[in-house]
Amino acid sequence: MKKDNAIHFKKIELPEAVFKGILPIFFEEISEGLEAIKLALKENRIQDIPDFLHKMKGTARGYGAELIGGRVELLEQAIKDNEAMDRLEEGTQLLDSAIFEAKSFAQEHFGIE
Repeated sequence: MKKDNAIHFKKIELPEAVFKGILPIFFEEISEGLEAIKLALKENRIQDIPDFLHKMKGTARGYGAELIGGRVELLEQAIKDNEAMDRLEEGTQLLDSAIFEAKSFAQEHFGIE
């Protein structure tokens, strides 16, 4: 991948065609994690969220998705700090926004669906 936008994706050593091919899988996995977090919040299953976050952080870092990975880390810290539900919901909304921004960037710069 030749394009380098540290906000969305750090430069990784893959041919652009390969990177474009795997991005839809990334967005599917990261979106499933976000939906699992939203459901856990709705059902007040806070204890389940760290596992979802850990998996999402690994996925984000593996794809070089810096903004998403950073937002996941903020949510992890909020859980560790036992923050109030409204702070967790706010963090989830920020993560949702980061995913939307990254996907928009990928659509514009890599032509993914």
